[in-house]
Amino acid sequence: GIALVENLALGVPCLASTAIHLARSLAVANGAILARPTEADLAEGLRRLAAADPGLGERGRSFVRSSLRWSTGTARFLEGVSAAISPVRPGTDGSPG
Repeated sequence: GIALVENLALGVPCLASTAIHLARSLAVANGAILARPTEADLAEGLRRLAAADPGLGERGRSFVRSSLRWSTGTARFLEGVSAAISPVRPGTDGSPG
């Protein structure tokens, strides 16, 4: 959610659920501690967060700066819209051309 992104942007080391849409990208960036949304895994995530290396917060901040910019999000959105409204050419949708 927005609270997670705000804290990442501030460089606050964060614990996030693997169930959120940013989980895969955060994992690649090593920008947060990730845990499955179970009591045991979240507890373990908190232990890992308490022992996290000092660079975790900066990696989270860098992730936000590089991946969540308006220009990046807008470009991805426009690509998706363009793909959704583009006419299908004969033969490209699996039907005989």
